[in-house]
Amino acid sequence: MQRRLLIVEDNSMSRKTLCAILDEEYEILEAKNGLEAIDILEREFSTLSAIILDLEMPQLNGFEVMAIIQKNPDMAQIPIIITTATDDSMIEEKALE
Repeated sequence: MQRRLLIVEDNSMSRKTLCAILDEEYEILEAKNGLEAIDILEREFSTLSAIILDLEMPQLNGFEVMAIIQKNPDMAQIPIIITTATDDSMIEEKALE
């Protein structure tokens, strides 16, 4: 069985690029914002190997998505890889917390 990734990215070009890079190794689920991500997570969390999460998104940003994930012990076990266009070290530190 192929491992599954959830890619959460509001920029369609970035999302398509990540999908193209990873789709041979993983089954990809896509969300274009944080609300879609939470909806997918509620249904599919037990089947996910990891989440690739953009921090800067409309509706729910990556930090808000992570806060929701942390409140659910089952979802909190899923590794999260953060993506962002910023090089602000304070944002990086906040994401690692």
